Amino acid sequence: MKNNNVQENERVIDQILHYEFDFAGIRVRTIEVLFCIIVLTLGLMARIHLFEIASGDYTTAFADWMKEIDAAGGWAYIGIEPGISDASTFDYNCIFQYCLCLLYTIGGGKVADIYLVKILSVIFDYVLIFNAT
Repeated sequence: MKNNNVQENERVIDQILHYEFDFAGIRVRTIEVLFCIIVLTLGLMARIHLFEIASGDYTTAFADWMKEIDAAGGWAYIGIEPGISDASTFDYNCIFQYCLCLLYTIGGGKVADIYLVKILSVIFDYVLIFNAT
């Protein structure tokens, strides 16, 4: 598919960057795709750089939830009623609890709990980015 805006005497790099194509029914240029990739990569690098920092949310809630998931043995934690049972201090939505249990099953014991919680937040960030478009 040839871009109507590209002229014959343009440099090759300009032709590549301004080449238009259809992506999911939307017409985009190569330069726009590259810009999105760069921004998403920089955002991911910033998040990864901050993985070591334990925020107030982590120390007051998430760390306890991960200990509870570990004590229950992972998926068995799903049967504990959040906020009602003495075995649980979890008061977040259920899908978050399921995702934490899934990540615990995948990396529990091998990956630090703080990384599991932060990985989940990053996954949600990126899913929401693409869901909003």
